[in-house]
Amino acid sequence: MTIYQGEVKRYGLFLLTPEAVITSSISLDVESVGRALLRFAPQGGTLGTNKKLPPTPGFADVEMWYWMDTWPYIVDMLRNEKPVYLVFNDANQAGSLHTGWEPTGEAE
Repeated sequence: MTIYQGEVKRYGLFLLTPEAVITSSISLDVESVGRALLRFAPQGGTLGTNKKLPPTPGFADVEMWYWMDTWPYIVDMLRNEKPVYLVFNDANQAGSLHTGWEPTGEAE
């Protein structure tokens, strides 16, 4: 079992039309992990499989799937919170994107 985790340093948003061959995604540059690709499936569609990918230059190291209705929440987190962390456990193919601990009422 390997757990990959690190702080998100940069991100890119790729919102595509439904006719596109690939799904909309958010690309993350994650310290100590590499590139993570968050893919988004439409409601009623099919989620892909979360996975750690083999090392390939120019491609993602980790791929995680979310429903499209989570897009605005993830974008809000990336734009307004710091730090943001990614964790991926390849034993159960599950991961998370989360913030660090913050004081209550910080008014961010």
